[in-house]
Amino acid sequence: MGQGRQTWGVVATANEPSALIAAFVAHFKCLGAKEVHIYLDRGTPDFELGPLLKNTKGCKFTRATWANWKNVHGRLRPVQHVKRQLINAAHAYQRCNVDWLLHCDVDEFLMFDEDLSDVLTLLPAKAEAAHIKNLERAWLADDPRETIFSGVFRVDKKAAVKEDLAPEGLLADATSHRFSGHRAGKSLLRTGLSHLPGIHVPNMRVSDDVLDRGAKVKMAKLPTARLLHFDGLTPLHWQAKLAKRVLRIRTRLHGNHNHARKTQFEQVRTHLGDTDYLDQFNTLLQVVDPVLEAKLRSVKAMRNEPFDPAASLREVFPETEFDLSPAAFDRVLALKEPEVITAVKEGPEALVAK
Repeated sequence: MGQGRQTWGVVATANEPSALIAAFVAHFKCLGAKEVHIYLDRGTPDFELGPLLKNTKGCKFTRATWANWKNVHGRLRPVQHVKRQLINAAHAYQRCNVDWLLHCDVDEFLMFDEDLSDVLTLLPAKAEAAHIKNLERAWLADDPRETIFSGVFRVDKKAAVKEDLAPEGLLADATSHRFSGHRAGKSLLRTGLSHLPGIHVPNMRVSDDVLDRGAKVKMAKLPTARLLHFDGLTPLHWQAKLAKRVLRIRTRLHGNHNHARKTQFEQVRTHLGDTDYLDQFNTLLQVVDPVLEAKLRSVKAMRNEPFDPAASLREVFPETEFDLSPAAFDRVLALKEPEVITAVKEGPEALVAK
């Protein structure tokens, strides 16, 4: 790309209800992304997403489903979701026409205080990548949850797990710095390099056939930007996300996940069908009572970050209506993942009975 003002884009592999994917595309388009690459991992049951995105300027929509994977990538579709993400991201990286490409998930939404193109333009030429920290959505106890994007956000602070704020028991085992999901953030990678996008940080290419995932890519930090991570758009979505992994015995259950996520997997695995317990477990991890809220705010480990992509959806897709309510999201989720939702609500034995 040229030497002038830097352009940027984003790539994500999506296997979610259409409203979330559309919100992701609309939000990034309105932020100034020149290209938004979406690889659809599976079909969506609520409406046909392809024509909507293909007719959106700057949106690069690719069906990377079971049926179409070989046509897109010339190889069989990997079983592991992470491998599919990396291959899709590499595919976009090698074909994009921007200066920087961000690889993240469709449940992560970029926010910044200074125009991202301006910030990237001012980075030193030696910077190969730029790292963005993530916040994590939590709910307050009295939140009416009118949309899937309501709530407050946790900030990764050591003070949130010290002294009288230190979590105990299952909460301590099932969270990392009070985050139920990752704290690793995501990265933009400068294009035209031999490196390839990773999950959290880029992977350095050692040779044509070898990527060194432990090598140090020259990384800048973007302190005025952050990713809002929604680790489960609804409680059912979070439960299904974990249940999907524990039900797939052909894949490694734990992989490279941290102790907190491994604990979550075990809790979900041993309590499938017990919806009361699963709801209580989700509440333990993601709902903050008023006393704890005050303490977390006092150490700047929680903040308000008003976020509502409704206006962006209206701007980018003016002729399409989107229902962002939790009830609508869960209805589509049940259509999209019927076996997983059955296992969550009735237990894995219900799948055998059916």
